[in-house]
Amino acid sequence: MNLHTRLALMAVLAMAAALALGAAAGRQRGRGTTAPTGATGTSGTTGQTGATAIGSPAVTGATGATGGTGAVVPASEYGFSSGAGMLFFYVKREKATDFEAVVSHMQDALRKSTNAIRRQQTAGWKVYKSAEPAVAGTPLVYIWVIDPAVAKSDYNPITLFEENFPNEMQSLFTRLDDDIVKVERMGLTLLKDMGANR
Repeated sequence: MNLHTRLALMAVLAMAAALALGAAAGRQRGRGTTAPTGATGTSGTTGQTGATAIGSPAVTGATGATGGTGAVVPASEYGFSSGAGMLFFYVKREKATDFEAVVSHMQDALRKSTNAIRRQQTAGWKVYKSAEPAVAGTPLVYIWVIDPAVAKSDYNPITLFEENFPNEMQSLFTRLDDDIVKVERMGLTLLKDMGANR
């Protein structure tokens, strides 16, 4: 075998080795980046069955009511110009009792308020708790149903506490921040009143 032939063969072997090493590295990277079933993404929604995000937006990082992971609804998102809406609070199961206590504080604040708008809000503001069977590893869902929504007002609990319990506002904010995984909203418009004549 002459020198030219030997050099050509060595080049082919070197290229084959490089391709084999590259393929192995790619397989290793693929194993390292595959998301496991039920993993939580950075958007705040979970991959667990039955815990997909409801409505819009799945908001993060603004001021307003809180989420222990930074899942916060902006203050402006607590109003419903469409005339009705819902807020979905995803609460850590071990914090359910505390969250419900904070909601009781809100009801107290509304009852004590001399603000005419706050009194209007109470007429169409109900808080529901999910009655579905518990699923391990998923938060408990509370839904604030606002119908009708008072025009040009907001339902931000922090604003409500600031108006009525200014000395307790920071501690109540901290408790909400620790209780909540995330908050989502959904504005609603009436399609059909099934009890109406037409």
